[in-house]
Amino acid sequence: MDVLLISGISLLAMAVGALAWHSVSRSKRQQQTIAKLVTGDEQLRQEAALLRQSVESMGEGLSAFDHQGRLLMFNARFVDLLELPSEVLARKSLQAIHEFQVARGDFGPSGGEVTLEERFARVFENLPTTKERITAAGRTLQIRRRAMPGGVVSLYSDITQAKAEEHRMAQARDNAEMANRAKSEFLANMSHELRTPLNAIVGFAEIVSTEVFGPMVEKKYLEYIKDIHSSGLHLLSIINDVLDMAKIESGKLQLANERVRISEIVKDTLLMVREQAQNRNIELAVSPPDEELIFMGDERALKQALLNVATNAVKFSRDGGKVDIRTARDAENRLILEVEDQGIGMSKEAMARVMQPFEQADSSTTRSHGGTGLGLPIAKGLTEALGGTLTLESCLGEGTRVRIRLPASASDGLRLDPDTGRGADFRLVINS
Repeated sequence: MDVLLISGISLLAMAVGALAWHSVSRSKRQQQTIAKLVTGDEQLRQEAALLRQSVESMGEGLSAFDHQGRLLMFNARFVDLLELPSEVLARKSLQAIHEFQVARGDFGPSGGEVTLEERFARVFENLPTTKERITAAGRTLQIRRRAMPGGVVSLYSDITQAKAEEHRMAQARDNAEMANRAKSEFLANMSHELRTPLNAIVGFAEIVSTEVFGPMVEKKYLEYIKDIHSSGLHLLSIINDVLDMAKIESGKLQLANERVRISEIVKDTLLMVREQAQNRNIELAVSPPDEELIFMGDERALKQALLNVATNAVKFSRDGGKVDIRTARDAENRLILEVEDQGIGMSKEAMARVMQPFEQADSSTTRSHGGTGLGLPIAKGLTEALGGTLTLESCLGEGTRVRIRLPASASDGLRLDPDTGRGADFRLVINS
């Protein structure tokens, strides 16, 4: 009996001990769980505070609304940009904000024509979206909205200064264009006033130099008259270049649409540069195509463009050099006119510079070769007015190749812009 009692007591003690151990273990687990929850809650509070600090430090206003129009989140910049009073914010309602803005006149005198329901719906439509609005205080706000789960988030930026600068730049650009157009129109309108007296000087100088009305007794005067005649022709050439450039820039270039034989254009060009080439023993080589090439466009403009290019090629060739003139049709049925010399050539920087009016490759070129620097810009402008492109390939010290590409018909290519006188696709392609 004692043995059974002792055994029972032992078993009871073991059961109590087990229960006590289990209770202590469960208590420890609960404490650990509570500690983890406390730690997690603190971490969440820290992350929420960091998020709030980040939102507040933004340079843009931020707001978030759910689909019922409840204001879920906003920062101080949002309040500042929209100038919302605390009593409106306290309602935390998109409808309350809209009511206040309409009453204040934020949406202009016609703002009341849109119902609050329609204005509410627009916030959630066509997302993402970007729009601009001028506030009653005169600020220009850019509002960018994007959808988020259960609502919409909006960013507000004050672009008042940026818009003012944009307007200032546009105004400055318009003023510059007006000034440039006025200059070009002035030069174009001066054609008669400049050419008429100069033609008279050249004409009378030619009469005297040829001694039409009898020999001149003092031959020294005859030399002076010939110098006057030569200088007058040179000045007339410069004036013609300036006026041609002015017409191109002012849009007063009148183009015909006629049937032009390329072989005749090349022939006339050779006649006009032959004397200049012969004086320096420069060979002019022509590579005719297998077929007669026809271009539908303005003959005078095309001839002037090719003449300017050929004159430049002869001018910048070395004495005893060679200038090649080639014509062909490419795989896309475009007409190709190429003029290649073996002269002084140009660097990439010089190629970009010579395509600008009144520019030369460098100052030494201006001194040694003369000219206004308008030859290639005029050729480029005329080519593009005809619907084509003019490209340069050059290597310093080895020569230059100028390629004119033309459509089969001027009507297939670019047309003159009435404001600039250039084609819509006005560009320069430079290859090394």
